[in-house]
Amino acid sequence: GSDQTGDIILTFYNLSQGPDQTGDIIPTFYNLSQGPDQTGDIIPTFYNLSQGPDQTGDIILTFYNLSQGPDQTGDIIPTFYNLSQGPDQTGDIIPTFYNLSQGPDQTGDIIPTFYNLSQGPDQTGDIIPTFHNLSQGPDQTGDIILTFYNLSQGPDQT
Repeated sequence: GSDQTGDIILTFYNLSQGPDQTGDIIPTFYNLSQGPDQTGDIIPTFYNLSQGPDQTGDIILTFYNLSQGPDQTGDIIPTFYNLSQGPDQTGDIIPTFYNLSQGPDQTGDIIPTFYNLSQGPDQTGDIIPTFHNLSQGPDQTGDIILTFYNLSQGPDQT
């Protein structure tokens, strides 16, 4: 609502690659406030997305207190599909956040997309999260467009 802000603090840490290695991804979204006198914290956590042969990748996504203005709802539809790992494989992650409305008579759609997080030697993994139209309070908008491209994996790569 009025006099409110929505801070987004996205942190990717230790995206290690190649055999016998792990890559932890910890994105944090903090203080996405919505509507008059309300707060909505979003804390998604991705943990231990390990790479290479004979390894697995656990994803632990947590959403907390997504409150929204008067008489409003916020639907969250995260979808994780085909998180395959190891040589000659790809893992697509497509989480979708829809209709994170904010304040009276306003909407704010968040559509982060993670695509082709391939793992193992001689492979690459592109991460392209996109945040669009994070509107806040009456008559305000805040567009955030984050793009992460070509987070390659495998020996001797960064």
